[in-house]
Amino acid sequence: YKEDEFKEDKNLLIDFYNSRGFRNATVLSDSIYDMGDNKIGIHIKVDEGNKFYIRDVRWVGNSVYETDQLNHLFSVKKGDTYDKKSMHKRLGVGREMDPEQMSVSSLYQNNGYLMSQIDPTEIVVAKDSIDMEIRIFEGKPFTINEVGISGNIRVNDEVIRREMAIYPGMLYDRSLLMYTLRQLMGMGHFDAEQLQPDVQPITDELVNISFPLTEQASDQFNIAGGWGSGSFVGSVGITLNNISTRNFFKKDKWLPYPMGQNQKLSIAGQTNGTYYKAISASFTD
Repeated sequence: YKEDEFKEDKNLLIDFYNSRGFRNATVLSDSIYDMGDNKIGIHIKVDEGNKFYIRDVRWVGNSVYETDQLNHLFSVKKGDTYDKKSMHKRLGVGREMDPEQMSVSSLYQNNGYLMSQIDPTEIVVAKDSIDMEIRIFEGKPFTINEVGISGNIRVNDEVIRREMAIYPGMLYDRSLLMYTLRQLMGMGHFDAEQLQPDVQPITDELVNISFPLTEQASDQFNIAGGWGSGSFVGSVGITLNNISTRNFFKKDKWLPYPMGQNQKLSIAGQTNGTYYKAISASFTD
């Protein structure tokens, strides 16, 4: 039994009811009782309320996209069962917002409208009917002014920037911002948990985006041994993931080896000490 998970499960229970039309479902009470032998029982009392249906959907404030296009993306029509979770997911608001999923919010955010906001309002018109009024603040399309990076010491700027899909002069696009984040994480040189873009509007039409980076070790060293067929076999290998051939002949760059270009060098050796020896090497740019 875990108290935090029990609290979250009660929230999930209400989400379940909401997704099936029971908009006003609530947990009236819950109790935990001892059943002996280190076992407990849980009793939850729920008030389901009435099941609701959508009577009408209205859009307010949209000028960039036609109502028919928004209705097609929202996919909720008269007579549908009320489903808060699905509606919020399609709108891209609240806890259901997912930058990777197509939604009304991402439709705006991926086309420059950085300050756009989606506000769904529910109007109860009968004991089992709801009108949805979705208010949209579009704002102006934003253009990227600067893209900055900081915190990188061992990885060259140019290596990082070639992984980016956003550039100064282009319209703000949240989907490309997310793609850039995935690319930077995939390099393996930066702490993914601390990799968060800083998006700062500087005017009502320009935005600066910066990436504070925290570097982490990415090189690998391995050593292994095994016994088989009456002999011992040992192996050792090293992989350097940030080699820079450009700096090979610069003494001041050997700290402890020339780095910065994200080139990969692997060297491995294997032997049984007598008749068997093998060495392999690979280089990837």
